[in-house]
Amino acid sequence: MESFQQHFTENEWEACLKVLDALKDEPFHNLNNQVLSGLITKIHKNAKKQNRQEVIPG
Repeated sequence: MESFQQHFTENEWEACLKVLDALKDEPFHNLNNQVLSGLITKIHKNAKKQNRQEVIPG
């Protein structure tokens, strides 16, 4: 996870994980469900795409 350090601090990362951990049990207890859902969908889509690219021998 080298690249994340360029975009946010360790404290910001820990805060993000804390929020996501809380939301895993109560996903609708957030400030803006539409934004959160959109971000999670985009992250999931991009992760799947990157995983496929890593698996395909080039």
